[in-house]
Amino acid sequence: MRWNHTIEVITEVEQTKTKGQWKIGDAVIKDLKDNDYLGNDAQLGRLTEIETSVFADCSEKLAEKGIEHNGKPYSAVYIRVLFQAAFSFPRDERNPKYSWDAHNEAGTPTNLKNAVTVLRKLGKTVTIYNVRDVIAKWAADAVAGREKEHDAAVAKKKAAKQKKARASADKLRTTDETKRSEAEKARQEAQKEYDDAVNAIKASGGRLPYNTDFEVDPNDVGELERLALYLGISIHVTDLKNVAKKMLIDVRKLASRLTAEEQQEIADGVSEITVILDQINDLVEKPKRKVSVIQGGRA
Repeated sequence: MRWNHTIEVITEVEQTKTKGQWKIGDAVIKDLKDNDYLGNDAQLGRLTEIETSVFADCSEKLAEKGIEHNGKPYSAVYIRVLFQAAFSFPRDERNPKYSWDAHNEAGTPTNLKNAVTVLRKLGKTVTIYNVRDVIAKWAADAVAGREKEHDAAVAKKKAAKQKKARASADKLRTTDETKRSEAEKARQEAQKEYDDAVNAIKASGGRLPYNTDFEVDPNDVGELERLALYLGISIHVTDLKNVAKKMLIDVRKLASRLTAEEQQEIADGVSEITVILDQINDLVEKPKRKVSVIQGGRA
């Protein structure tokens, strides 16, 4: 494959030491079009099907020329992310007020606009971390909704299968043409319900599409208050994990030199913290299924 545009742009970006994520992504799009991997009507949902080997080919050609980013090779995964972000955000949809990272985390123009609206109403700045938190919450809600849809579709499939079996049995049991016709009609209806359920299972299963526009109302006051509390809790959790890691390092260094009184003081404090954390865990712990989410920044 030919990667003329991509190699030229990346070389320029690395020589000038500038941020060029958009320029690189646009160059990858040009090269994919030149190599007949993209049509003018291409949709991003289908673009995720482009083989990793395509981007790996680009990565290898860059490596052959000794082109690196911060001393590391341009990986196939990173090149795909640059491409997906550029394709998701056409030039007229990119907001220069916000970083490439914020766009990438949002995944789509609609999500970015909604995230900006929410963050402004919450009095928060539009940073990669705040956008990531908002999008992660919306993604989790979307996954939960898909799980419900999936479970409902599985139940409908089972019911349709049973209905189809009964209709087929009814048709076999009678020689009356009217009843046979009615049974056949019921069987066809059941077959359609079965097929619809199968399609619904496929649509609601697996990963969220990369370019998912989350159905949210950024002006919903009640939701904003709930989201503000959630984001606050999320920040506390991150801070707590960092403090706990630092505390563990310090205790390991000092453990053998602590007096009995100091050991008891620390142990009592940790016990109190553990009690509180257990109460929080009891409030939020629910059976969870493993889910995969792809949005901005993931390939």
